[in-house]
Amino acid sequence: MPDGMHWLREGTEFPMPKERDAVAMARLAHFGNWLRVAARFDGGAECTVLVTLHLKA
Repeated sequence: MPDGMHWLREGTEFPMPKERDAVAMARLAHFGNWLRVAARFDGGAECTVLVTLHLKA
């Protein structure tokens, strides 16, 4: 995160999967120049996250 950047909630939220090998997704049409993905987990939880972006000019 660049120095001095204060993130605002855009509004798109989705629950993280609770089962092994489950998938979650969100479709965003407009997000400006920055895209932030954040998650909160209970203590001791583990998660591998793969984020893919499909961009068009």
